[in-house]
Amino acid sequence: MYHNLLATLNAEVSGAAAKNLVARISQWHRIQASPMYREAAEWVDATLRGWGLDSAIERFPAREGALAWGEPMFQEWWCEEATLHLVEPGGATRRLADYREVPLSLIPRSTPAEGESEVVIVEGGRRACPWRCITWRSNASAPPA
Repeated sequence: MYHNLLATLNAEVSGAAAKNLVARISQWHRIQASPMYREAAEWVDATLRGWGLDSAIERFPAREGALAWGEPMFQEWWCEEATLHLVEPGGATRRLADYREVPLSLIPRSTPAEGESEVVIVEGGRRACPWRCITWRSNASAPPA
């Protein structure tokens, strides 16, 4: 029953081509209301149109107070560069993250920050209590939700 369908699909579908499409779309972080999200949508639209398919991009205002599909929107968000370095007690530094290399290394809609903050190591972090039992003194970071 399915042999004809499978034969037709195997003749038309390429695993390598699908992998290449996934690799291409993953180059954009696709954070809502960001220029990269728009670029990704435009690339998908152009790709689908190139294949002869009808495609349209739905656009909504990206500003605080606006609603899209009944959900509150937020101001468009973008980032040009961001890095995170670990400064060892002896002064040596090690880069942990670079937005230019891996856009997903930055939390969406995060606020600008510059300076140094202490890193807190919480032993036994697999339980919920260690996070909730800590008195946080700095506004630079917050406990995980």
